[in-house]
Amino acid sequence: MATVTTKNIPIGSAAVTLPGIRRMWRDLNALVAEQGEIELSRLVRQEGHSLEEFEAYKQNARNNVFRILGTVEFENDVAIHDVDPEIVNIDPDGPLIRFIYMSHITPYQQSIGVKPEHAFEVILDFRQPPLLDASSVISAPTPNATKVAVSGSRDAWQAGVTQAVIRNIARRRPVRTWFHGSFIYDLFLVLIGLPLALYACWFFAPFVNGALSQAGPVVIGAAYLYIGFCAIWIYRILFSYAKWAFPLVEISEQRTKPLKHRALWWLIVATLGAKIFWDIADPLISIKSFLPAALR
Repeated sequence: MATVTTKNIPIGSAAVTLPGIRRMWRDLNALVAEQGEIELSRLVRQEGHSLEEFEAYKQNARNNVFRILGTVEFENDVAIHDVDPEIVNIDPDGPLIRFIYMSHITPYQQSIGVKPEHAFEVILDFRQPPLLDASSVISAPTPNATKVAVSGSRDAWQAGVTQAVIRNIARRRPVRTWFHGSFIYDLFLVLIGLPLALYACWFFAPFVNGALSQAGPVVIGAAYLYIGFCAIWIYRILFSYAKWAFPLVEISEQRTKPLKHRALWWLIVATLGAKIFWDIADPLISIKSFLPAALR
């Protein structure tokens, strides 16, 4: 008996299109039909069954067993279940797609009673993470259910499913895959968050020293500590906002909403970065001396 193995195909950050998802569905359907013919060719007609009954049984299996049943879930919590790839669609003024599931396991189990030996599951999760999620560890990878799992004993089956998925992905984004990974928050906390806290303390130093000069060193120290924590919270909000505005997996036709927030995120980061650069660099190289007189 051949050994059945399960393979998980890493997707990472990816952009897909509605036509691409429908092509993926049809390509996978063709593979399921091919596998169905292999399994039907091994069937032996039982005694007492006529040839017509045997052929009718096989035709019913082709129509109802070896096919993909997909689910498209929208942001308004409405889900559509069908065997037609055309359900992967969005109306111009309708809700956006939140989740897509494709597999032939359910039709097979409902008809045969067991899970198929050669099986696959494709899950495309387009949900955006919460802006501030207290229920998950911020250093953990971005929660996302996207996965491609294929099991079977035929190498051609596993390779076929893998290629059917990969070739219908419009664009894979390794940088965004890395950004949504583990401990990226901690890395940027050291590179950006803590320097931002030090900058905030330096920026507010004249105000703190002037307003609290009579309060004593303990109160002044507490004020600097509070300013530093506020700066780190600003960093945390911007980091979570970036994860929300640059989602791990998205459909190109419905990325209008994140695009607006990406522009806002870049505006905030650019403004903050320019302010910090100006305050630090100007005393060292006198940036104002390079500007026209009207801008000084």
